[in-house]
Amino acid sequence: EDILKSALTRHRWRFATEQQQLSLLTAAPTGRYAYAYQLPTSPELLQLITLTVNDFVIPYERYGDKVYLDNYGSTSTVICDYIFRQDEGEFPPHFILALQYQLASLFAGSIARDSGMIKQFADMAERQYLVAKNIDSSERTTKTLDVTRFKTLRNSG
Repeated sequence: EDILKSALTRHRWRFATEQQQLSLLTAAPTGRYAYAYQLPTSPELLQLITLTVNDFVIPYERYGDKVYLDNYGSTSTVICDYIFRQDEGEFPPHFILALQYQLASLFAGSIARDSGMIKQFADMAERQYLVAKNIDSSERTTKTLDVTRFKTLRNSG
């Protein structure tokens, strides 16, 4: 389970990324921050990616199962993007293969005690994680570069 959770937090996997609105806690933080929000517990949060208000990324500090903020109180809708512990049935094949190679390298060490086999499977796992990241990263709309300021600069002179 630890190896799986570690693999899920290696990259912002699209299949294991979730968004949730956070709940403002009534008790204020002890110090330094004005507001406390409860982090999601279901599905299990493995890694906090970002917090946004009106699609703008906001500064925060994480303390245990809470995040602390300034300037975003009861009138703000705070959205959390995070990596969660996805069910194995939802894993895509490219991720499964990388995880299998990583586990094989661990088993090669504990069962076969063959350093060559450990290295071979570890290398195969790293290569497959790169392939998996490449495939996974393509599962979103391609961002376009805003060239307005370059056009303005070019046309000004």
